[in-house]
Amino acid sequence: MSSEQPLDVIVARLQPVGDNDLIVSLLSSERGRVDAYVRAGRKSSRRFGGRLELFRKGTARLRAGRGRLPSLVGLEDARQLLAPGASYGVLCLASYAAELALIAAQPEHADVELAGWLEQSLAMAADCDEETLAVARLALEVAFLGAAGWMPSVARCHACGAELGGGAAWPAFADGPVCARCAPGGHVDLDATALAALMALRGGDASAARLDVLPTEQLELLGARVVGLLHDALPRRPRSADALAALIAS
Repeated sequence: MSSEQPLDVIVARLQPVGDNDLIVSLLSSERGRVDAYVRAGRKSSRRFGGRLELFRKGTARLRAGRGRLPSLVGLEDARQLLAPGASYGVLCLASYAAELALIAAQPEHADVELAGWLEQSLAMAADCDEETLAVARLALEVAFLGAAGWMPSVARCHACGAELGGGAAWPAFADGPVCARCAPGGHVDLDATALAALMALRGGDASAARLDVLPTEQLELLGARVVGLLHDALPRRPRSADALAALIAS
């Protein structure tokens, strides 16, 4: 690694080391996940234009370290992607998004979609309130599965390949939606609006999804299938998921 190599990043995790140092986990579209050591990172502000904080986006300066991790020696042009004084619910949703991104990201592996998804998810979290947390979580999870390549097709029947138009069923999370002809008993439990929402979310367009107009039973079905896909794809359950789930349930 060349001296003080610049890299556009989002700060996704801060792990204290000793009294003053940090290990910072960064997400970059160019190099995927980058873990770096920050000497005196918990008290130094001059190098980072303020405190080194979660959910800031900027240009990191990295230098080859003495150990296995590079050193983060600066973070320039950094801006906070969440508003000052963000609520606990916003922080929970943002932490969940950042942890999902770090679990899926590979070191030294460019991933433009995943980095873009995290920035969009943090923007969505910033606009969220506690009444919309459940819908926002579902929206970012579907978009995450799409960005990571783990979301089954929601445009065509998983069984026969026909286009899904007026409605579909989704009997098993791993198989994806099926048309009325292939559904067990011909029963359709996702209408055209739900399918359009899924396609919008899979493409990362949460604003076009209109999840707020879906009936509760369809939202619950989508949530259950998405949870199954996440459980199957992820090597571990995100620790931040429990705090978010408890807040939504309260």
